[in-house]
Amino acid sequence: MSLVGFETQTHETKTFATGIPRVIRETHGWAADFLGAAGVSVGWVNTVARPRSFAFRSDPYLASDPILNGPSALLSEINLLVITEISIMLDVRAILREKRDRDLRVVVVIYDILPLTHPEWFPVDSGKHFRLFIQKMLHIADHIVVNSRFVRDELLRLGWSINDKIKVIQLGSFHPQRPPSVVPESQVSLLCVSTVEPRKGHRRLISAFDDLRKTGTDVTLQIVGRRGWAEEQLYDDIQNHPDFGGRIKWHRDASDEQVSALASQSNVGVIPSDGEGFGMFLEEALTLGLKVVASDIPVFRERAQRNVFFAPLSPKGLAEGIRQAAGTPWQSLADKPVRTMRDFASEFSRLLLEITGSQRLFR
Repeated sequence: MSLVGFETQTHETKTFATGIPRVIRETHGWAADFLGAAGVSVGWVNTVARPRSFAFRSDPYLASDPILNGPSALLSEINLLVITEISIMLDVRAILREKRDRDLRVVVVIYDILPLTHPEWFPVDSGKHFRLFIQKMLHIADHIVVNSRFVRDELLRLGWSINDKIKVIQLGSFHPQRPPSVVPESQVSLLCVSTVEPRKGHRRLISAFDDLRKTGTDVTLQIVGRRGWAEEQLYDDIQNHPDFGGRIKWHRDASDEQVSALASQSNVGVIPSDGEGFGMFLEEALTLGLKVVASDIPVFRERAQRNVFFAPLSPKGLAEGIRQAAGTPWQSLADKPVRTMRDFASEFSRLLLEITGSQRLFR
């Protein structure tokens, strides 16, 4: 019987589930079911010999992770190693030794390479360190999974010999599909869910909000997201805005249930990012019944669909995109459901089964 090991050393240290930790938690949950149904055993693996972290247990959602709570596996025992997060907490030499001594296969998931392509968006030296980490990952990987065609193309542009290794499997929404809530037609209620940092476009969004207010639009803005990397001025600009606490609210630690409740009071989701590897709020907003205004960048363009509008990377362009979305009736998605994380995990699990040579596929 095949044994698939999921490297969890970094994931175990997380104390809240947003962004990549949330993606990994969902992937673990579905993959454990899919692989188990196909007769494949799974276990968590720590490639570095150190005491295990149980920090994840402080978050109920992470604490319910079936792989983190399941059996452990030794690197020497597994047939396939799955690395779902690039991290310094990996013993690359140990992995290379196992690959040299036997047929250990390795799958690496890469969500973006923005620290390489846009180092100015990140803390000093992030790009240099990221290049080192990703080169190590590509060296040990037999298969690379990326979450968008945009990330695949960016990787290929590096000129490294990885063409035959890459597979695109897009992420999806965590929420079930629902119709839009009834919000007064005269009101534009915006919801933006992302980490608050410069590349996410919050300054542009605030300027677009001001433009809408000046032209008489009845607009409100709900910002959901933790502080990321940014100079304090960005946070000050948001919190010192004249409408902060009134028409503009910032929810730093909202749960899924709270995001869903905020979406029921909104009619337009906004993603004003300068760059993303995926930008999952596009799918999430659609499943929560919102129309979406997203930056006109390649990673969003490849997922064009009903109820999605694209805006230039300028405050006035964003304001105009919001006006267009607000004035356009919502279209049913019943005949074309939005992609979900179950869809991602299903495709991902099928790839793992193909690599292990398992003949019994799940339905």
